[in-house]
Amino acid sequence: ERPLSVLGQFTRLPQYDKDNVSVWQDNTTGELMVSCRGTKANFKDIGADIALFFGKTDLRDKNLDTVLNDVERDFPGEKYSISGHSLGSAYIWGEQDDHANNWDNVYLFNAPSSPLQSDSVVESQANDSQYQYFLNHGDVASANLTYFMNENTLENNVQFGQYQYGPISAHSIHNWYPETFALEDAKLKIKANQPPTYEGLDNLQPDSAMAQDTEETQAANLS
Repeated sequence: ERPLSVLGQFTRLPQYDKDNVSVWQDNTTGELMVSCRGTKANFKDIGADIALFFGKTDLRDKNLDTVLNDVERDFPGEKYSISGHSLGSAYIWGEQDDHANNWDNVYLFNAPSSPLQSDSVVESQANDSQYQYFLNHGDVASANLTYFMNENTLENNVQFGQYQYGPISAHSIHNWYPETFALEDAKLKIKANQPPTYEGLDNLQPDSAMAQDTEETQAANLS
């Protein structure tokens, strides 16, 4: 279930929704972000993961390609950001030749790789300066990709999350946002529905000394 808005800052554009793809617009700047999710327990996703493991590097997704074409048609000449988790990252690699000229920031979370893939292809993907990687040293699915990263990439294009010992938790998207994310979003929605207040004035507390009724305040008719 995808929310229509997130953190009071981004609004989903439902006309672009696909099973694995969404488009979000910044409420302030109007900038667009395309997001492509990772694997779910269905035949299509699992089949794609198996293909990656056995060496496929040119993985394409019709849903993502369609959405990118539609965004570029509706927002001609505008650059947009794109992000993907796990399998979604591999689909983004597959769209590079056709769409990378229209991308602004590219964020890849727990991007997958396999020792059976071409070393030259993985090395090229790992060190492309257009990509910002979010990885975990405990994630076996990304280990081969990390192996091919050069010093410049590791210093400037990679954010490593807190080490996770479990392979599933190390590969999870939950590495990259707090557990309270949904709670904070809910708080913002509640606040947005409250009547406006004079910020600061309604939170003022009288000084304890000034609040006392004394002989001096009585003499000055301040009681």
